[in-house]
Amino acid sequence: MDFDPTLEIDLPKLPEPEARNFSDKAVEEILAAVLLEITLSERNLAILLLLLYGLRASEVCKLNMEDYIDRTRLRIRKAKSDSKRTIPLNQEAREVLDQYLEWCEAQGQE
Repeated sequence: MDFDPTLEIDLPKLPEPEARNFSDKAVEEILAAVLLEITLSERNLAILLLLLYGLRASEVCKLNMEDYIDRTRLRIRKAKSDSKRTIPLNQEAREVLDQYLEWCEAQGQE
């Protein structure tokens, strides 16, 4: 056979699944648990804040120091559908990230 006949078939588009958001109460409970954690509270708070900021877990996991641009924005190198984006951060987000990075330095991490 010289060609694949299945390539001629148009596949149906499936609808995007509806986002399932946490309730305000659930977010408050998660935040309370993060703040009670003693060993990695700075890291956990920074991660939670970025997730609440709208970043996907996979995007947060791929962040590096060079993605924190001018301590005001985050560069997402590979978002959904291979897109790239830059996220401006508000004052609260910058303060939490800066506290986490200071904690990392104090722990001897770079």
